[in-house]
Amino acid sequence: MIINVDIEKCNGCKLCEIVCSLKHEGVPYPARSRIEIIEAKDFVWVPVFCFQCEDASCMKVCPVNALTRDSKEDLIIMDKETCINCKACAFACPFGSIGIDSEGKTFKCDLCDNDPLCVKICPVQALTYVHPETVTYQKKLAIAEKLLTP
Repeated sequence: MIINVDIEKCNGCKLCEIVCSLKHEGVPYPARSRIEIIEAKDFVWVPVFCFQCEDASCMKVCPVNALTRDSKEDLIIMDKETCINCKACAFACPFGSIGIDSEGKTFKCDLCDNDPLCVKICPVQALTYVHPETVTYQKKLAIAEKLLTP
């Protein structure tokens, strides 16, 4: 399962950031959120989070194997006890999805153990939690509908 984003729906309210930081940090502090809403251009908001990449560069560069894939849930998990905070994973992530807090410690999205709160809280359903095949089919359908429109 992955989080799918409908950029046309996202209004930049940042409720997802607040609920994420509240769950993981115990305080509503968006800078410590595992999801970040970026204003890509005027009033175009893009949620950025860990995509749980199949060929994850963050895992490859970790010198102590603090990032591993949970085979049961298919999630990339960060072991905070093993992590030495070298930040190699943050620099390797092509999406900028691994955060670095004010103490220099790294953190990343864990999809809330396959029940992401950001998806639940989104008031405009800009975020959905779906199987990747569903996303692929939806994109194909959207293209087909555009081709059929005169």
